[in-house]
Amino acid sequence: MRISPVAGKDLTTKPLSRRREFVDGFVVAARGAEKCVVRPAKTLGADRFDAPLGHVNPEITSLSTRGKDDRATFPPAASADASAQRGRALNRMRSVAGSLALGAAALFLGACADRAETRASAFGASARQTEAAPDVASYWHGDGVSGAPSITIRLSEQKAYFYRAGVLVGVSAISTGREGHDTRPGVFRISQLDRDHASNLYGEYADARGVTVVRNVTTAEGGRPAGAHFVGAPMPFFMRFDGGTGMHAGFLPGYPASHGCIRMPEQMAEAFFRSVRVGTPVTVEA
Repeated sequence: MRISPVAGKDLTTKPLSRRREFVDGFVVAARGAEKCVVRPAKTLGADRFDAPLGHVNPEITSLSTRGKDDRATFPPAASADASAQRGRALNRMRSVAGSLALGAAALFLGACADRAETRASAFGASARQTEAAPDVASYWHGDGVSGAPSITIRLSEQKAYFYRAGVLVGVSAISTGREGHDTRPGVFRISQLDRDHASNLYGEYADARGVTVVRNVTTAEGGRPAGAHFVGAPMPFFMRFDGGTGMHAGFLPGYPASHGCIRMPEQMAEAFFRSVRVGTPVTVEA
């Protein structure tokens, strides 16, 4: 079978196993048994097929191998209006996809904020205190240094100083008792060391599955929900020195915020904890 002349040149058809081929320098496209010659390959470029199948360049000769009908054609090229409508639809789809992505990100960040708040609450922070103050004061040079340990806490500076035989080897940022729960000045000695201490006064209520139902509660207030149990706030590396008051790892907002204890950054609480013993003197200065 012969293809109708295109651009003044006869071409012999060949069975097309692909959707497009190059025959004698022309781009030939096929759909089923229908074949069409687009433009000379040198116009489009031998490695390109610019027009989508069914919306080809007007310079098309359409053929059919079905019977004797040689007038079969592909649908006409899309109009400029139709292309613009498709573009607008695509933009709307992109906008919706972007909105969904932003929504998912907001949900994720919200969940992260909830987890951060839960952790802050466990270390003694209120629901509004979820960001710790930058710590530029703390350091530790006490490992391997000998000498009797002692600690001085200065409330006005919100710092704790660790000494070995009178030589300063470490400083920690702290958060002491807030108004109404002031940390008492005086001279004391460490009476208890508990690495995994939990408060028996402050904490939260949780259900049988361990899910928190009420945060920031005190056992003195009562009001425990039915079926709930009290979970004491964790106070890692607890160093008791004055009744219920002690030093421990906790949340530091940058100002006095505790119920009377001395909160420290966790790494500093651990360093102090492993360097003291029961009987170590603790001096609290105003």
